[in-house]
Amino acid sequence: MFQNYLKTGLRALFRSKTHAAINIGGLALGILCALIIFQLARFELTFNQDIADAEQIHRLYRDEVEFGVQEYGPGLPYPLFEAFRTDFPEIELITIVDDNFGSPVLTVERSNGQQFKFEEQDKEGAFVDPTFFDIFPRTWLRGTPETAMAEPYSIVLSEGLAQKYFGDDDPMGQVVQFNTDFDLTVTGIVNDAPKNQDLQLDYIMTANLGEQSRGIDREWGSISSGVQGYVKLPPSMTQVALEAQLEEFVVRHRGEEIAEELAFRLQPLLDIHYDTRLDSPGYTTSEATILAFGILGVFLLLTAGINFINLNTVVVFKRAKEVGVRKVLGGTPRQIMNYFMAETALVTFLAMLLAVALAVPGMELVKSFLGSEAIMDLTDPVIWLVLIGMGGVLTLISGLYPAFLMSRLQPALVVKPGGMQKPGGFMNLRRSLIVFQFAISQVLIIATVVTAYQLQHLRNASLGYDTSAIVEVYLPDRDVSVLETLRNELQRSSAIENVTFSNSGATSGSTWGSNFYYEIDDQRLENNTQVKLVDTAYLDTYKMNLLVGRNFVHADSVTGLIINESMVKLMGLQDPQDALDVSIDFWGYPKAPVIGVVQDFHTRSLYQSIQPTLLAAVPERKYFGGIKINMQRADEALADIEAAWTAAFPAFVYDYGFLDERVQRFYEQDQSMNQLIQIFAGIAILIGCIGLFGLISYTTAQRSKEVGVRKVLGATVPQIVGLFTREFVVLVAVGFVISAPLAYYVMNEWLSNFAYQINLGIGVFLFSLTVSLAIALATVGYQTYRAATANPVQAIRAE
Repeated sequence: MFQNYLKTGLRALFRSKTHAAINIGGLALGILCALIIFQLARFELTFNQDIADAEQIHRLYRDEVEFGVQEYGPGLPYPLFEAFRTDFPEIELITIVDDNFGSPVLTVERSNGQQFKFEEQDKEGAFVDPTFFDIFPRTWLRGTPETAMAEPYSIVLSEGLAQKYFGDDDPMGQVVQFNTDFDLTVTGIVNDAPKNQDLQLDYIMTANLGEQSRGIDREWGSISSGVQGYVKLPPSMTQVALEAQLEEFVVRHRGEEIAEELAFRLQPLLDIHYDTRLDSPGYTTSEATILAFGILGVFLLLTAGINFINLNTVVVFKRAKEVGVRKVLGGTPRQIMNYFMAETALVTFLAMLLAVALAVPGMELVKSFLGSEAIMDLTDPVIWLVLIGMGGVLTLISGLYPAFLMSRLQPALVVKPGGMQKPGGFMNLRRSLIVFQFAISQVLIIATVVTAYQLQHLRNASLGYDTSAIVEVYLPDRDVSVLETLRNELQRSSAIENVTFSNSGATSGSTWGSNFYYEIDDQRLENNTQVKLVDTAYLDTYKMNLLVGRNFVHADSVTGLIINESMVKLMGLQDPQDALDVSIDFWGYPKAPVIGVVQDFHTRSLYQSIQPTLLAAVPERKYFGGIKINMQRADEALADIEAAWTAAFPAFVYDYGFLDERVQRFYEQDQSMNQLIQIFAGIAILIGCIGLFGLISYTTAQRSKEVGVRKVLGATVPQIVGLFTREFVVLVAVGFVISAPLAYYVMNEWLSNFAYQINLGIGVFLFSLTVSLAIALATVGYQTYRAATANPVQAIRAE
């Protein structure tokens, strides 16, 4: 029986090659998209789950209210770790993870005497306690966790990094120079961390070196987001129990007044990847985003199934006589239903094979947009289980109803010439399915348009300074004399217009902050502000607008401060002029007057609002150089910058970037999301158009005699085309009514992530409706035109 079904099914496919190709192609697209989205979601949802006892591991973080604003931060003060071990001896496993050192240069020498320098921007490293490997186990290829971190100048490398550094040499016992600060001995090699872990550490060093390399401030109030802490609770202790004890811990070490505003809390390791309140060691993906992509995958799969149903109901009309003959010859409704279900299963199977063939390149394409580390491993049994499940569900939802219609046909009505049962209620079902398809497509079109407009808004928004033609370089040595020599060499080049050094450039993902004190009306007040340590050329290089007062003049210490408009308002002043000469002190610097107020400028991405910012011209703590160049002589300028930088820092690896490109990188993830939505929207529209093509093919064939009669009675071609297209315009409009509120809600939620966003006006929705109507009319236009221009005699005469 099965062999018979297979033969007849293949014959049916070969008889209707176009119909079969459309069916298989549409299903394959839906299966492919659903499979890729499943793998992406599966990768994101399994973060950190393969770490032993992951449910007992937590990250400590700060929950504090500062000047009325609640903030969360993973950065911890260095004294906390020693105090924690003393106060909670029952918790043996706590480790510092300190990666607050930028992109270091690691220098190695191989056995042939050749020296290599590696500036590690893409690889992650940290200073940790020896207990790190008890909390985050790794597979040890060389060395042991008990001995590897026992000595103070030790480094453990991942397998990939060891191969990169030492090639075929034995890495054990080799020396790795960290910047020019100290030499480290390789004491262990571990496996590369799985890609679905947040802590992707490739080089791991002893914790005390973090303090030594930077001269760590041992004060409780000195905090960097790059200094984080993890604890592994014993089985007998819960998160709630420890957090209750941490309240007393804060009182004991910081005092009751601080404890009213500061609390240390625990963030479960399994939540870190999804908690967007706090920075992740890797990156965060909200559970809402994963859910949205999951729903998108289901919708695309349903769209493909709906398309299959719509096309297969055409078969009811075209193959009615075949079914009638089978029934006359003794075929039972169950046999006919099984036959068409087997044919549907065959089409689904072929679609699955095509989807599998495209799965790996399709995943690579999507990964190129998202930067995801998910893989499509076709040897993974889970993938095949999901494929079989999708195939079974698609076969049922796509084939059951058309097969049921076939089995219900009356032979007496369909075998005789010109006979055919009335289409009945299944046309209403087909229309409903088309509406559902267009609702999905229009949601995706609206999402594409909104994200594109928002990204354009971000690109064109004024940042309060000039980003063009500014080259940024990292300054690995903060020695004042070295930096002045570098500045002088750069200014010798006629292709360079200006040079400034500061702690964080104009905008950065990393900001410095401080409490500050000021006096107004004989009252000493306190608040919090961002701090930028700059030089006298800072405002001129970035072309910032000084509203009142004057610029900095060269001095060896803080003699005056410049603040932005937001800081003026924070201080309770209405007019920038009123801020001049107000005395401010911060970070232990001498009290100094405000000498100028600069127009507000963005120190971070446009996800965040502009913050109060203080600028102080000091000679120390300079990490970034901003160099304004003549773009018409860019090659000359870049060569001069590299020569001067290399001469100033011969032990380091030169690298540079343009400020405008750095600003755009803030929005790379959203740009990738927009491109991915465009792809999925295109696929959904394509599948929907295939369904429309099937529906109009059926409609024109079923009403061919009606068209012939109308033409004989004088109907024109435009009138007949309008007769057919009017219905589809209504279907698109109904789909729009369904999709518009849903799209409005979803995109409003997404826009709420930005402090500066576009208005979600009616124009976006009208554009989506217009595009959908154009696509629908273009899809049905050809078939309706053919029907309208066909010879009426051929349609009216009896078969």
